[in-house]
Amino acid sequence: PAEGLRISSAFTDPSRIRDEVWSGYPIPYSTIASDVAGGAYLAWSDRRSDGGDVFVQRVRGDGSLAPGWIADGVPACTASGSQLLPQLALDALGGVFVVWQDQRSGPLPTIYAQHLRGDGSLASGWPADGVRLCAADSGEVTPMLASPDGSSAIVAWQDGRGGGQIFAARVQGDAVVPTQVIDASADFANGLASIRWTLSARAGTAVSVERTTDGLSWSALATAIVDARGSVSFTDPNVAPGGRYGYRVRVGTDAGGVALGEIWLVVPRSLRFGLEPLAPNPIRDRARVSFTLDRSAPASLEVLDLSGRRVLAREVGSLGAGRHTMSLEELARAPSGLYFVRLVQEGRAALVRASVVR
Repeated sequence: PAEGLRISSAFTDPSRIRDEVWSGYPIPYSTIASDVAGGAYLAWSDRRSDGGDVFVQRVRGDGSLAPGWIADGVPACTASGSQLLPQLALDALGGVFVVWQDQRSGPLPTIYAQHLRGDGSLASGWPADGVRLCAADSGEVTPMLASPDGSSAIVAWQDGRGGGQIFAARVQGDAVVPTQVIDASADFANGLASIRWTLSARAGTAVSVERTTDGLSWSALATAIVDARGSVSFTDPNVAPGGRYGYRVRVGTDAGGVALGEIWLVVPRSLRFGLEPLAPNPIRDRARVSFTLDRSAPASLEVLDLSGRRVLAREVGSLGAGRHTMSLEELARAPSGLYFVRLVQEGRAALVRASVVR
């Protein structure tokens, strides 16, 4: 029609540019992409129900709705919280991938994706409100995507890890997100080796835990389930003093399963209170520290700046006697400079230096 085609009568933010948060970089609330058949796909952040949902519409070149599409758009996501900044990429069969910034789980946003067929229905394997692409809980914003082969989508975003970096994930057309390891840690205490991984896998995913002593031959020890926070935990009682053990998880049980998150643990012959040098050092985007407690008693792990100000304090005595490895994400996000990491227990202290470089 002469005055333009109404895509949705629901309340939204048409033509509004979101630039007040991202320092002058215009991020649209709505987006459009050709359907290569003379029509177009449109996606927008829609406030008909709450602070923001994502809807998609497909319009043919003559101004009519494509078959299967309904007035006011098809919901890509109507979860609680705000869903903003949708982006589109066409698949090889005339459907479309959609990604957006999502705050359904709390104040820190993350990235979700959805896949719609050309008739407006959900593609096989995709849940009603989309698939989460990152489980880091670090604040993931401003997604962009492309579909280089038409059967999958590569999604990139700005991530709060490391003070603000770019991360990416690839999602298959059937909603399978290739799993990545976000973090891994290993401890030895009370005769037990405890290993924990944080994965970008969907809650309920089954993984196989594998172990090696030589780095060449791996054996499966158990099957574990990814919890709601993306974590997998495993405890190994079959370790000997002085032994060196490698652990990893395998995602997928067939021949195409992928082994991830290799981490090594040395079981001490005898326990001696102490703090090991950080690795890596200098620190750029990730910090990890290993220390040994020779007894079960209150203890703390602290990070100090050059002025002696305590940047971080963490109670670690509850871990018990043994060698422990922990991530220090707060230190990895700290400003560039020289810091000290201190272990304190019953009047004893151990100190190592750490450099943060941006």
